[in-house]
Amino acid sequence: MAGYSPALLDDIRAGVDLVDLIGRFVNLRKAGVNWKGLCPFHAEKTPSFMVNPRKGIFHCFGCGVGGDAFSFLMRQDRLSFPEAVRALAKTAGVALPEERAASPADSGREELFKIVELAARFYADALWKPGGERARDYLAKRGIDPEVARRFGLGYAPEGWDALLAFMRAERVAAEGLETAGLVLPRQGGGGFYDRFRGRLIFAIRDVQGRVVAFGGRAFGDEQPKYLNSPETPIYTKGNLLYAIDLARGTMRERNRALLVEGYVDCLMAHQHGFTETVAALGTAFTPAQLGILRRYCEEVVTFFDADAAGQKAAERAAELLEPSDGGAAWAINRTGAFETGAPFRLKVALLPPGHDPDTFLREYGAAALTSRIEAARSLLGYALDRAVADPDGATGARARATAFARVALMLAKVGDAEEAVALSREAAAKLGVDPTQLWIEAQRLQSALRKPGAAPRPAPTSAGRAEDRALVRLLLHHDAARPARLAPTRPPKASRPTSTTRPVACSPRSSSRRTRMAEAIPRRAPPISSGASSWPNASGAFARSVGVSPRRRPPTPRNPRSSRTSACSTARGARCTRARSASPRRTTRDPRGPQGAQTHE
Repeated sequence: MAGYSPALLDDIRAGVDLVDLIGRFVNLRKAGVNWKGLCPFHAEKTPSFMVNPRKGIFHCFGCGVGGDAFSFLMRQDRLSFPEAVRALAKTAGVALPEERAASPADSGREELFKIVELAARFYADALWKPGGERARDYLAKRGIDPEVARRFGLGYAPEGWDALLAFMRAERVAAEGLETAGLVLPRQGGGGFYDRFRGRLIFAIRDVQGRVVAFGGRAFGDEQPKYLNSPETPIYTKGNLLYAIDLARGTMRERNRALLVEGYVDCLMAHQHGFTETVAALGTAFTPAQLGILRRYCEEVVTFFDADAAGQKAAERAAELLEPSDGGAAWAINRTGAFETGAPFRLKVALLPPGHDPDTFLREYGAAALTSRIEAARSLLGYALDRAVADPDGATGARARATAFARVALMLAKVGDAEEAVALSREAAAKLGVDPTQLWIEAQRLQSALRKPGAAPRPAPTSAGRAEDRALVRLLLHHDAARPARLAPTRPPKASRPTSTTRPVACSPRSSSRRTRMAEAIPRRAPPISSGASSWPNASGAFARSVGVSPRRRPPTPRNPRSSRTSACSTARGARCTRARSASPRRTTRDPRGPQGAQTHE
């Protein structure tokens, strides 16, 4: 903190709205005097990240990270302390003393930001000056409003080899700095540099804070490549940003939704028609880091596909969006039968007519028609599921079904919403002709395998625990009426001794009363779910279907009817399982007092 007085830092803190600052990165919800959300610094399922605007501090009760506005920005954006101070001072409107020492790395990054910002101004001016008629005609042809073009900072790279280079030379910017920023290229054989972007419409790419970090250039005719983008630089990583995120994040938080498109022009036209929550992926692939950005601001993402290619493209996009990035999958059925879920995050697909993208659809049909398509959006995973179930080679038979089963289970293992995973498991099971519970259990097994190294492994259940978990999953999947009873909190029942009128069953000491109430919520006889499945009476006398249990795993029939064993679950005093043994043949011993003595029994 050398070089900055405590009074100066206090002025900056006072001028920064901490909730607004952190809200750029975390989806915060009001919780009394505090705000809470999922911690951006570690993977968690229950919000433990708290922000106190009165004290100007934040703290995560999960990982222990905490601090003020400076420490948050340093950790979130990987800034040095001087960089964080300068960024927040600009936000707070506090002037900083110019005489202070800066590290070479800080100076280098700041210099790149200045160079790229200067280039953005050059391109924007060239668009509206004489000589930019070709670019302006292109915008008019595509229906892009000039006000929208200015808001997005569109520009024009003039024809010629050194237009930008000459401008920067007049501004006393070294060519080496332009090369580091990705704006010029060295001539073959040496002898100077030339402009990377020439004769193209320029799209300025900004980070979340609104700083220009890179550019995308679109050719006007048939020139190749059609799109030319900046290379990665010390201030720009393509997979970590979304186009227009700085303009869309506010609406995304308000509407709790993001619209994801593929092209720059698609994004511009969506904003022009009022869909200001729209962002574009920088390239064809969508990365987990970009998905993480969207999760900070909303709980639903809608993407757009041509109807003819929906199945294949949905499968590809689902593979991108469901790539595990949080240390494992986000849902599970725990040993009490309750759902363990992360924050809900819905991925949907809005279908467009064949041959249309959001740009052409909006120009032809208008905003109301696109709104209808968005409202009718279907789960992205539903389309991807169809693709996973169908064999690409048209193969049939047991091997093809097994392959499809594995593909679907892997997809379900990456789904972040437990309720959606339940619905998808039912849908996939119906198409595959398998038991949905088996699909669910296989997905749970894959979840553990998908966890990152170092994540705490789940304890291995016992054989009795596995059988019990199968029964719990079966009930949660197939009997909606049982779910409220199963998940409701209960108190352990008072101790009672089994009577002859109660049929004892083998069970675990865990929450037997919940199992009883859950069974009572199910019809007396559950309808058949899959042919060949076995059933057994549960604690309330209702029938539950067995899950993946072969007949030889049933409780064995006693060989000797006189020597039977029953077990009953006592939930009082530690809920220990007791066994009641029937009378067995008695062995007698003779009294040592002689033939006249009484007999004793062991």
